[in-house]
Amino acid sequence: MPAPYHVRTALLHTPSFYRLARSRLRPGGVVTLSLCDDADGEVGRAIAASASTVFPDVIIVESRSVGIALLYAGAPLPFSPEDVASALAQDPRGGRVRSGADLAALLASAAPLSEGRLMPVLSMARGELEEAFRAH
Repeated sequence: MPAPYHVRTALLHTPSFYRLARSRLRPGGVVTLSLCDDADGEVGRAIAASASTVFPDVIIVESRSVGIALLYAGAPLPFSPEDVASALAQDPRGGRVRSGADLAALLASAAPLSEGRLMPVLSMARGELEEAFRAH
């Protein structure tokens, strides 16, 4: 998924779009998205909350080699959190897998994005774009 820097791409991080994506997945299919943030950040939690309202299986991977959190979602996922943790353990930089009760606690107070609630991602985008313009 592209980063939500504009309204059009922000809409790709809403439950309505995730329902459409889920309807197109084959059995064992996986949707992978960048949280465009840390899993603990406001934007990351909002994107993850949106996906978790649609997909029964959600895993967040915070890999130090990537630098941002990635979310894997499926109905169901063809791999377990333990499989992902094992693969991540092979990376010398390491990271963390968030799933189950840990993920539920992380998202307990997070409001999913919606067509009427895009401000968290658009605010993040504005900051990123302003920083890019200052650099040039």
